[in-house]
Amino acid sequence: GIYYGIFIFVTIIYLTFYVQLRDKLFLTYTLYVFLSGLLQFALDGYMYRFIFSSGGYFADHMVIVIAGGAVFFALQYASDYLRLSGRNRTITNWIERSVLFTVALSLLNGTVLEVCYVAINAISLLAVIYVLILSFRVRRLNPDISPLYVIGMLALLFGAIIFIVGNTGLLDAPEITQYGLKAGALVETIFLSILMAGKYKSMQEEKERAQAQLLIELEEKNKLILESNLKLEAEVKARTQEIEEQRLQLKEKNEDFVASIKYAERLQKALLTDELKFRAVFPDAMIFFRPRDIVSGDFYWAEEIHSSELWPSGLKVFAVADCTGHGVPGAFVSIVCNNLLKMAATSPEVNYPGEALNLIDRELQVILNSGRQEMLRDGMDVALVAIDPQRRRAYFSGARNGLVIVRNGAEISLTPDKRSVGYKEESDEQFSTQEIELEEGDMLYAFSDGFPDQFGGPKGKKFLSKRLREMLCEQAVHPGADQEKTLASTFDSWKGKLEQVDDVLVVGVRFIAD
Repeated sequence: GIYYGIFIFVTIIYLTFYVQLRDKLFLTYTLYVFLSGLLQFALDGYMYRFIFSSGGYFADHMVIVIAGGAVFFALQYASDYLRLSGRNRTITNWIERSVLFTVALSLLNGTVLEVCYVAINAISLLAVIYVLILSFRVRRLNPDISPLYVIGMLALLFGAIIFIVGNTGLLDAPEITQYGLKAGALVETIFLSILMAGKYKSMQEEKERAQAQLLIELEEKNKLILESNLKLEAEVKARTQEIEEQRLQLKEKNEDFVASIKYAERLQKALLTDELKFRAVFPDAMIFFRPRDIVSGDFYWAEEIHSSELWPSGLKVFAVADCTGHGVPGAFVSIVCNNLLKMAATSPEVNYPGEALNLIDRELQVILNSGRQEMLRDGMDVALVAIDPQRRRAYFSGARNGLVIVRNGAEISLTPDKRSVGYKEESDEQFSTQEIELEEGDMLYAFSDGFPDQFGGPKGKKFLSKRLREMLCEQAVHPGADQEKTLASTFDSWKGKLEQVDDVLVVGVRFIAD
């Protein structure tokens, strides 16, 4: 019981070590010890007595199978422990294959089985001798190989020789041969178990050292990370401060810029026709003006021209203009064009709107391009309308901006000339003047392209001129102030959260006869 208890104890202990460490060396050693103990159990007859008591096939073949398994795992253990390679590993593999081949043949009955008994004894003895020789050679090159392994293999070899000599009848001493292999296997197991316990201890110590080293490395990494974080925080703080200073500078510059633009707006309003003056000329007027930026490139203009030989009752004139660009550049051009309109209104050579646009076109090209190597292509699209209240007639000239007259809900459109004022256009074509008779209550509309070109609605498309004209036809019967509110509400609803794309200007005047 003590003898077999040692094998069972060693098997359980080192199987537990394997589960903990997952090292193949402990698995091969555990299987070798288990099969060695099982072989002794079979050789002592206990296998036949307690397991295969009725005999049979398995009883005849089990000894060779168990012995072959023990030798195979002994060779596996030796290869792993001695770390065999090259030719030594190749020879060990061939011995292992021979063991497996012999075990496979032993499954047959008859003479083959008897031959396999002899063969497995010979191969086992050869394997022990070969491993012992390798142990001496490897230990001479690698002092880390424990002498316990060599002693254990010597004990096993000695016991195996006694057992084999007894089996072959060369030694007639049953009391010695009976226990030779048993004693050799036990001594080997004890020494190898001590060796493996030391191996387990060294692996545990190595694991602890690795963990300690890992902790040191982690502490160093954490220290580096902390230092990097502190450095990064300092850099971020410095960068944040720099960005904040730049933000304050930009804010200050932006405030200065906005203040300048606001002042420019005041100047533009002072120079252009304001709403009060426009309504003084046209009492029932509608003006929807929505600059994209603070200042605008769109502007409206109105003037009352006193009587002359050609116009005994005088004229009421208004214009809706869309100058190049928007914002500050457009505002500059609008001021220039507004002044040219004033000049044309007082020029003796101008009698009709078309003549006024011809004059403005010539003067604008002189102002913008006289003596310049780089030509400026700036100007305006404009609708210019002169109304004779006594004769009930309107005279219209347009540079890409038309005139819409709404009479009793119906639309009358006057088409403009297809060229702009200015832009250095090489053309001798003159602006034309169109004449139309008016009726009491007619609404005359002119607008820039800002409202029709605005994106919005459910599909993000342009509002379009057609939709605007239809809306103006519906709104013409209402007072000008009500029309302004409707246009503003419609524009804001259509635009939604989208950006305004351009300056927006829609002007309407109602004809009231003298």
